[in-house]
Amino acid sequence: MRKTYIISIAFFLLISCADYDVVIRNGMIYDGTGEKPYSGDVAINNDKIVKVSK
Repeated sequence: MRKTYIISIAFFLLISCADYDVVIRNGMIYDGTGEKPYSGDVAINNDKIVKVSK
């Protein structure tokens, strides 16, 4: 019983880990090229933009 309890806690701790510090969803993204802005998501990790998606 104790083993099952420990495995359950470990499982829930692992799935609760976040991939990114901050995720901004459905924001207007200006990429600096002069093109029109588009709606998308931006992921930030350790003060750096790590992913931009449409």
